[in-house]
Amino acid sequence: MCAKALLPFVAMASILDPVKNRLNSRSTAGFLLASMGLGILVGSATSALAVLIDAIESGSAVFEDWTGWGSWAFLVLVPTGIMVSWLLNRKFGPGISGGGVSDTMVGLSLLGGYLPTKQIIPKIVATAATLGTGGSGGREGPVVYIGAIIGSKLARMTNFDHDHIRSLVAAGAGAAIGASFNAPIAGMLFAMEVILSSFAIRHLNAVVIASVGAAVTTEILIGQELILTSPPHNLGDSREL
Repeated sequence: MCAKALLPFVAMASILDPVKNRLNSRSTAGFLLASMGLGILVGSATSALAVLIDAIESGSAVFEDWTGWGSWAFLVLVPTGIMVSWLLNRKFGPGISGGGVSDTMVGLSLLGGYLPTKQIIPKIVATAATLGTGGSGGREGPVVYIGAIIGSKLARMTNFDHDHIRSLVAAGAGAAIGASFNAPIAGMLFAMEVILSSFAIRHLNAVVIASVGAAVTTEILIGQELILTSPPHNLGDSREL
């Protein structure tokens, strides 16, 4: 009976061992496999942030109805969200209170691609607390930082060289944008132009694979979530162009 209970774990180990060996081989195939895994991880983290924001927004609506304050509840809700973010930044910062893009660029350019893994969960919670309670801001910067942290951690775990670390950090940042907007091409362009300032082919493969993987993962987990939408427009006169 005990032996049968262990069979699923033995089977999982037999599947994961070749994957682990491929990642640690630092070959081209291993690098592309890491890029796909990165996209899945970033898509999952982005989905978790979206779900948490929705949950806090729902709680804020319940608070408004319970107090009967209506829209005036922001006088309590917004300071509460900011206070939560401030406490998390004091405990786990710096990096929690900022937008995230500049921190990502500093880590990539000056710190060899190192970004602290311990800031992933506090960053998600602080962002959700701020935005879910009605605070001013957006999640694009924070998800860039979260995606870049995941890319940095994965690159260090798989022992890739400095150039591959740069690729995976940028790929994580671009994948986060692709997942948030359901726009992997936009995420790819953001990573190459803003984060890397380079369109080198050696970086492009990882960024494209991670962006697509993250967008697909997010759509599977929470469905299409288009932050930016465009209404239909009928061209009435050629001069409108």
